[in-house]
Amino acid sequence: MNNSPVMENLPESARHFGLIPGQGGQEKSDTGTWLRYFFVEYNPLYFVSAFCMLYGIFLIDRNLSAVTMSSGPMASVALLLVLQLYEISLLAAAIFLAHRLGAIRPAAMLCLLECVLLFDCTFRLEGLALQSWFGAVIDVLWLLMLALKLRMMAIAMRLDFKAYHYVAVLLAAASIPVLIALLSSADSNTAIVLHVAAWLGSLMVLALELRRPALKSGWSKNGEQARLADTCIKAAFRILIGFYFYHIWAFLFFVADPHVRAAAMVGQFSAYFLLCTITRESVRDIWKFAILMLASCLLTPAILMYAMLLLSLILALQAGYRLNGNLAVGASLMMFAATYLKGWNGDGAALPDFPIWYSWNCVLLVTCLAMIIYRTRNLLAITLLSCAALFMLYRYGGALLPYKETGKGIVVIVLAFTILLTGLWVNMRFRIGTGPDEAS
Repeated sequence: MNNSPVMENLPESARHFGLIPGQGGQEKSDTGTWLRYFFVEYNPLYFVSAFCMLYGIFLIDRNLSAVTMSSGPMASVALLLVLQLYEISLLAAAIFLAHRLGAIRPAAMLCLLECVLLFDCTFRLEGLALQSWFGAVIDVLWLLMLALKLRMMAIAMRLDFKAYHYVAVLLAAASIPVLIALLSSADSNTAIVLHVAAWLGSLMVLALELRRPALKSGWSKNGEQARLADTCIKAAFRILIGFYFYHIWAFLFFVADPHVRAAAMVGQFSAYFLLCTITRESVRDIWKFAILMLASCLLTPAILMYAMLLLSLILALQAGYRLNGNLAVGASLMMFAATYLKGWNGDGAALPDFPIWYSWNCVLLVTCLAMIIYRTRNLLAITLLSCAALFMLYRYGGALLPYKETGKGIVVIVLAFTILLTGLWVNMRFRIGTGPDEAS
């Protein structure tokens, strides 16, 4: 910690991360002491300041309709720049409080307050996302500012942010204007974009919360302080996740058509099922939530192909992690079904014709099943491949047989030797350790 003269004049509790005043052997603090402590450690003026900033932007934005169309976008950009300046001021104040005054709790409060503003809770991005190249330039500049603000937050709270953290937050932030632009486009399928947005949100939860590397604050000097710091870090991530969905749900409830809203709201459950498919430990739970995710997509059939592709990847990763052949078979079948449904969007359209046996997706499925059998001897893969072989033999075998009886006799003789060798292999494979006495 900082051992400056200012720090020495602070009460012991103010030097620690997130502790209330320590009493020790002193008498009970009076009301004045507690009020002073409240305004020092829980300074409500910061929240009043943020409220004034947001309310001021709201009042100006509500009257932007009186501005001419030519200057309307520039007025929105000006409001966004004012908000960015305010956010930079918040973080500069947090750095000053933490590094110069040793006031860690107010600095942490300012950083959490900044998390509320970081993903643009004023909806400036929604208006600028429709401004073609001009909006794209503003979005890029906003992302650069966001990276700067993340760095300032890390400095204020002495967080050892890795490249992973910057990439995860910036990708989540970049997806917001992209999704808004897609949702606002007349050519895009709104229900599909809302589903994809919900899935991206669940992956953001995974990246920022459930699978995040442990972050530690340099201000934490003991186990209790480290625990409180970790709680604040988790709260910051959850605030960011919440404001990602804040943009999606705002479009869903206030802009989307009613017939789209129902299917898209089910898509939010689909995102939860996706998250459970990734994080659950039990293989039975993985299968259960994968099926629930597919079922939740039935209201929007056009999304089934994308859901199957995503589940194929997740099941393949789970199979590799757990060395589970059944999950690998499931991943292969999901991939095959996704390629089969390519181009189908429901709406009363007939299902595509089943691919012919030598098509690329059938060959890929057979190759995957063969590799699974080679690596794991999986019974499900063996059964599926055997059934496919028997069907192919029944369907096309007659055309391969010779027409003359001499030729048929030769085929039967070859088959006899083949069956004999197969029988010997079965005995060698499964009874090779059985002795003469045990065989009886």
